[in-house]
Amino acid sequence: MWQMWCIYGAAPIVGFPNTNSSVNGNCSAPIFDANGDAWRPCVLNPENCTDSQMGKMNNYINDYVAALTATTTFHKNGNGAFIHSCHDHCDGISGGWSIFKINNQSMGEVGRAWWEADGKASAAEHTKLPCRYNEHSTPRRCNPTCPKNEVMQQLQLAVATYE
Repeated sequence: MWQMWCIYGAAPIVGFPNTNSSVNGNCSAPIFDANGDAWRPCVLNPENCTDSQMGKMNNYINDYVAALTATTTFHKNGNGAFIHSCHDHCDGISGGWSIFKINNQSMGEVGRAWWEADGKASAAEHTKLPCRYNEHSTPRRCNPTCPKNEVMQQLQLAVATYE
């Protein structure tokens, strides 16, 4: 259940799981805080986030990308990645394969190019990394191909059902 209330950090901590996000340094963006729901509007729609929350979301993206790019596997010829910043729960299922784009290439196009490659190309040729949310202005979304909020209604229903 703890994973429902916290967006994980990149490394496990001593004593995991620790549901107290103020103590758990690995909880980059708690979905619910000690007051009960300060993160809920933000989690359901980034346009509702405060500047501070957007900063924490961007820190999570920065930490994730740093951890990912620090691995030798990430740079190994024949590998690739499509890491977007769309606020979505089930990318492929919700149509993200053809909708989400980075530098005018959809997730499906990048995946297909990687799949059909000979495995010798550098990972950089088949890698797309996320932009960062706008912390101090709206819209918060940095990728215009991300859905505005329709897809997040699915997550809102799931969270409401879980409660």
